[in-house]
Order: sequence, then C-alpha cells, then structure tokens
Amino acid sequence: MRLPIFRPATAAAADFVDFWAAHWRKQDRANDERLYEPNISKPFTAERVMALFEWKNQMPLAAKKRRTAEKIIERLADLAALPRDTSPEDFLDRFKHGRAIWRIFLLHCWSHSYGDRKYPIYDQHVHRAMSYICEHRIEEIGEWNDAKKIDAYLNKYVDFFQGFRGCEPQKADQALMVFGRFVKSYKLVEPAS
Repeated sequence: MRLPIFRPATAAAADFVDFWAAHWRKQDRANDERLYEPNISKPFTAERVMALFEWKNQMPLAAKKRRTAEKIIERLADLAALPRDTSPEDFLDRFKHGRAIWRIFLLHCWSHSYGDRKYPIYDQHVHRAMSYICEHRIEEIGEWNDAKKIDAYLNKYVDFFQGFRGCEPQKADQALMVFGRFVKSYKLVEPAS
C-alpha cells in the first residue's frame, strides 16, 4: 500500500488530508460532535470554554487543568475586548494561564470566534507530523519548555499549516494528528534513496 505523505510545495495536500483524516478515530469523531463543533466559532461562555478544553484534553479535566480553565473563564471579558488584529505573540503574552499548548489552543479558539482559522491547533502529534514531512525526522516536543514550543508554533508550524490552504482546516488538523500518531506508533524512518 502506498501511503500519501504530503511534501510542502506540492499539490498533494488534499490527497494527504483526505487519506489521513479518514482514519480519525471513532472516539475522536464522537468528541468532535459532542464538545468541539457545538462550541467552536461561537462567543465564549464558561460552559463553552470548559467543553473546548475538555475536548482538547480528550477526557474530563483533572483539578489542576480545571483551575486553569476557570482562570481563563475569569478573563472572558478581556478575551471579548481584544481587538481582532491582536498579534498571536501579544495574545500569548496576555494570556499566560496554563502551559504553552493550552495557551495556543486558547488562541486557536479565540481566532475562530472571529471566523479566522489561521491559528491551527498545535500539540506533540502535529509537530511530529510537521517535522517528519519537512525534515524527514521525528522530533518530539515533550521535554521542551513553553517558550520553545511557542516559538516553534509561531515561527514554523503556522507557516507549515498554510500549505494546507484550500483544505478544510479541521480536516487538515485531524489528518496531521492521525499522521503524527502513526509516525510515533510505527517509528517511521525516511527510506534510503
């Protein structure tokens, strides 16, 4: 079987997305329908924030993560008052509740509330997919500090994700997540040429 692996600057982005997003797990699809889709791209409320972060967490929030989400909820008025043209750097500097991946997810949700989808979801799986696609290697971010994760997101991943313009952003997110999990599970290596 020939597995589509997207390479930047090729026309294969749609093939990659179609193939890998089709392998989005049934459980993930159910969580999308229950928690993500009804709450994304809508004005923030306490209930929506909790649902979105539960979706991101892929399980109910433990006490520490719940406190982080509650601190974000305390700042819903600040989120609503942010100008639409707030830079991602400024956004992430203003909202420091939680670790980098959660702050980036909040940026993603906030940008969607304006109908803007240029700030994709970021985590270990999509980063792994990007590094394999772009650099033919597996790079893990688990031990990185928050500053390094934010730098990689803003200076590499956001631009990389633009290579999927023309694809449904949520479907591209799913494809990269599935592919990143696949790379880790099967410890892919670039074939010798």
